[in-house]
Amino acid sequence: MEIQEYIIIFLVTVFAGMYGLIFGGGSFLTLTTLFLLGVDPKVAIATNQLGSTGQMATGSWIFLKNNKVYKDIIMWVAPAFLAGTLIGVFVLIQIDGEIIKKIVSSMIIFFAFLTLVKNPEKQPLANIRNEKKILGLFLAFFLGIYAMVITASAGTMLIFVLMYLFGLKFKRAIENRQLIVLIGVLPAAILLWTQGYIDPLLAIPLFAGRVCGAFLGANLVLKTRSKYLRIIFSVVIMLLAVKTLLL
Repeated sequence: MEIQEYIIIFLVTVFAGMYGLIFGGGSFLTLTTLFLLGVDPKVAIATNQLGSTGQMATGSWIFLKNNKVYKDIIMWVAPAFLAGTLIGVFVLIQIDGEIIKKIVSSMIIFFAFLTLVKNPEKQPLANIRNEKKILGLFLAFFLGIYAMVITASAGTMLIFVLMYLFGLKFKRAIENRQLIVLIGVLPAAILLWTQGYIDPLLAIPLFAGRVCGAFLGANLVLKTRSKYLRIIFSVVIMLLAVKTLLL
């Protein structure tokens, strides 16, 4: 791969890191770029996972420093997500990819409308019904598998799980999602490295770009009012979902 191609990957990944931290789905941009440059799909997915830890670590550090992370939520949700990612390293989903895209797109559209018409109030974890917690853990586990096998939009769906099943407001869901995904993806990425799927040279611009993008995105989240972020988020993911359905 030529030096200019690594530069292109870095620049795309900076935007993907900023976009992905706020809305999720940054991997759509990076993976599309890697595929167009001829990178083997398995290597692209695995190396992108390692690169994404730069975004998650940076976002987690900034939000922890600003006291935006709820440790009880992390301790509850992160283990389920981690279990899913570890299984996702070895699992090949036996379902048609087109069906998966349509299911996920439909779910995204549904939740996007919810973010426009409903603004859930933050609730203490102890006040959340056990049925919602169990469903939330199941979905977090599934999203962990999904994050490793299909990659893109898993973070977006996790935002909805944190909002509607664990009682977080939109901005708090964004801020807490980073550490949950980091805890799940980092060990899985290390496993992929040991199996020879990580390209070290490719990982450098992917990791550096995610760090830069996450720094910009995290500060934008901290400075922007939640209702504006929520409206932009809803419009963006509805457009993304419609586009996915039409592919």
